Amino acid sequence: MRLPFTVVHCDSFSTGSPPSNLHDATPHSTGWVSAPFPSFPQEIVLAFNGVVAVNRISILSHEHFIPSKIELMAGNVSYREAPSHTKAKYARVGYLKFSKVGPGVQGGQVQRLEVEARCCFLKLCMSAPLGHPKNLCNQIGIADIAVEGDIHVGDSSKLLQAGQQGLGFQMLLHGIDLHEDFLSAEAKSAGVNTMAGKFLRDIQRLKNDSKDREDFEEAMRLSELEKKVRVAGEQILKLEADKRSAVEREDYQIAKTVKSEIDQLNVMMEACMKDALRRPSKASNGEERQKLQDRLSTLEIEKQNAVEREDYTAAKAIKGEIEKLKARLMMVR
Repeated sequence: MRLPFTVVHCDSFSTGSPPSNLHDATPHSTGWVSAPFPSFPQEIVLAFNGVVAVNRISILSHEHFIPSKIELMAGNVSYREAPSHTKAKYARVGYLKFSKVGPGVQGGQVQRLEVEARCCFLKLCMSAPLGHPKNLCNQIGIADIAVEGDIHVGDSSKLLQAGQQGLGFQMLLHGIDLHEDFLSAEAKSAGVNTMAGKFLRDIQRLKNDSKDREDFEEAMRLSELEKKVRVAGEQILKLEADKRSAVEREDYQIAKTVKSEIDQLNVMMEACMKDALRRPSKASNGEERQKLQDRLSTLEIEKQNAVEREDYTAAKAIKGEIEKLKARLMMVR
């Protein structure tokens, strides 16, 4: 099974591409990207919720920021102390090498390694990037990490008996909510408050899904909601600073007024999020079918015109659109 993990250490990251993107990577996610001109090697440490038996590690590189090599190291801790990636003892389990690609190649590279390792941490030590025309700042990036294996019941039970309750629970016992912590850092880098950051991430996913479905009207609607949430998040961040300043001055009337403004903006953002999740009412099947047929007729004419002027590249692209429309027509009864 695919093992869940939490990134507990990262040497650097770029705005908009924090390591938290690796927690729930999607086809639309940018994944993790290092800061511009970082020092090498760059390290990322993953923590599992207990001791796991890993049998396969798959890593999808960034499309342009491709590390030349990734060393993989399994980390374990003593059962007599709280788990910490800084105190773990690491042993090398193998490495992955990536190859240089041409500028016309799209998509990242997937490299896999079969291993037999028991660990509660996994450290990735990444070397300098392979050359790419679009990598102007010597960065590296990972789009997705899949660690496959099983929970090692015996060793995890020892952690439980020692009162550590597994890594995830131990972190919560210490008052650390890593997911919330990463969301907060991501929002801060975007210049908005945490709630706005979370809503923006969710709306962007919905918008990308709409674009994939070629529902551009819905994508446009979500884009407008995204703008409203972003503006509100920026305002809240400023108002939070004003509120703290008022409290420090013991000007509680001002603090109360500012808090009221923040509450109103939060309510507005929640309404935007609900609106984003709402599926807009669709036109009747007959109306939708007519629109598709009209568009199909227009494309057929455009394809014929392209063939007549011997623009076969355009004709091929239009043919692809026609095939997609025909497939959609078959779905509309």
